[in-house]
Amino acid sequence: MGLKDVIDEYQDFEVAVADELRSQRRSCGISLKEMAEKIGLHSNTIAKTERHEFKVGLDIIYGYAKVLGRPLESFFSRGRQSKTNGNPVAKLTGAEMLLYSQILQGVFAEFTRGGIKLSAELSLELTQLVASSIIEQRIQGH
Repeated sequence: MGLKDVIDEYQDFEVAVADELRSQRRSCGISLKEMAEKIGLHSNTIAKTERHEFKVGLDIIYGYAKVLGRPLESFFSRGRQSKTNGNPVAKLTGAEMLLYSQILQGVFAEFTRGGIKLSAELSLELTQLVASSIIEQRIQGH
């Protein structure tokens, strides 16, 4: 059992992120082969990720952001550009996004182990709470 089993909308989210990766790569005129070389992966891995055949990993998203010179949140905000100001995840730095991802993976793994399935609304609240907590720690200088 994994994240896709706990959050019904996760697969749609992952597809949207993969589509955004491809869209932004193409808009910058970078080939699959070039992107693969720049982030140290095989071009087949990049192609399969963009076609939703491989899981979209945070390492790939981070690589795209660095190569394309785009903020991480730009890959998560397809069709929701106007909402990013109220989205605490959009305010996380690269290192904070990694921490955010690790915390959520652990929390969702515990829910899965306990047989708890969160609604989309509660999942969103949880993700926003984790992001807000990380930002609060940064502001307090911890």
